[in-house]
Amino acid sequence: MRIDCRWIALLLLAACAGMRDPETGSNDSGSSGLLTITASADEVTVGDSPVTLTAAPGEASWSLLGPGKLSGVTGQTTQYLPPDSLDLTESVTVTASRGSDKARAVLKVHPRLSYPVGRRPVAIGFDGARLWVAGAWDLDVLILRPSDAAPLGRVVVNHGVGALVFDGTNMWTINPGADSVTKLRAADGANLGTFPVGNQRIAGAFGGTNLWVTNRGDRTVTKLRASDGAILGTFPVPGGPAGIAFDGKNLWVANHDRPPPGGAGETVTCVRPSDGANLGNVYVGPAPWFVIADGSELWVTSLYAGLVTQLDTTSGGLLQTGRIGNGANVQGMTVARGSLWFGLVPGSVVKVNPANLSQQASFTIKGPSAFAFDGTRLWIGSLDGNSLTPL
Repeated sequence: MRIDCRWIALLLLAACAGMRDPETGSNDSGSSGLLTITASADEVTVGDSPVTLTAAPGEASWSLLGPGKLSGVTGQTTQYLPPDSLDLTESVTVTASRGSDKARAVLKVHPRLSYPVGRRPVAIGFDGARLWVAGAWDLDVLILRPSDAAPLGRVVVNHGVGALVFDGTNMWTINPGADSVTKLRAADGANLGTFPVGNQRIAGAFGGTNLWVTNRGDRTVTKLRASDGAILGTFPVPGGPAGIAFDGKNLWVANHDRPPPGGAGETVTCVRPSDGANLGNVYVGPAPWFVIADGSELWVTSLYAGLVTQLDTTSGGLLQTGRIGNGANVQGMTVARGSLWFGLVPGSVVKVNPANLSQQASFTIKGPSAFAFDGTRLWIGSLDGNSLTPL
């Protein structure tokens, strides 16, 4: 029997016309493929605001598979209300139906978990196997097992810690009140020494073989040899250096303070690691503080008003700028699972699409400041709750 391939192609096209990726909230079954769903977020945590779902075009009947409930079962819109508690992250499916046409949206629902960790956790580090947590009012660092946040030990550093930097073998503490850094062996927490740096040190970054520390009070950055803590140089930057990041080639320093006469504050400075040379200052707006290098892109966030700037690390050119959380003050920032995450005053974490800075989800956490990603979960330190929350 002879088969006309043109008819097979037409049948395949007709079968596929009503199938789309359910993760996008679009139609994945039905006769016409016209019904779609848009959702205000694709993730929600118990206790957070409901997710609004809208069918288009027109009204639909709604149903839910999974924990939680819907605010209504008919109409063009409904809201998904997460349950009051949940042991593990689960996926729920919301279906809109009109006749034989259906569309489905899949939402992830996260449990609201928190683990006590001491007083005002301001820094979290991950060494590939363990979480390290430093409290602003503590003189030691807590080591936790990522699977369940079980305590594995404490390391006394005798200084308040403001930031943690992992160099691949050792965990370094940045000690704001002591003008120093401390080197801890990640394998067993052994204290390998404390080394002086500049005044009012804020943050640090590992640049391949050396540790770099920003000294806001001195308007400098200090380069230390990671193997033994020896100071290899101290280099000036324009104004009040805060955050620092290494992009694989160069270092980028956020100059938080307003510029002195003839200076260049409110910028990020590109620093050459070999000799500390200033390769250029790029204006990014008032009060830059957090800096994250993500491949060929650099993200800079103001401490105030939610201002975010994206730069090209190759050219230093501006890629985009925007505001997060209706201009709320930013307490922390990271990149994880392909999204940007911001801790906002007074108590929320927002997940943002880096392509256009649109908000993807929002979570309620008191005083979110520190972030660390363990490859599976994003851990967030709550300054006001004295706890860690995984998402």
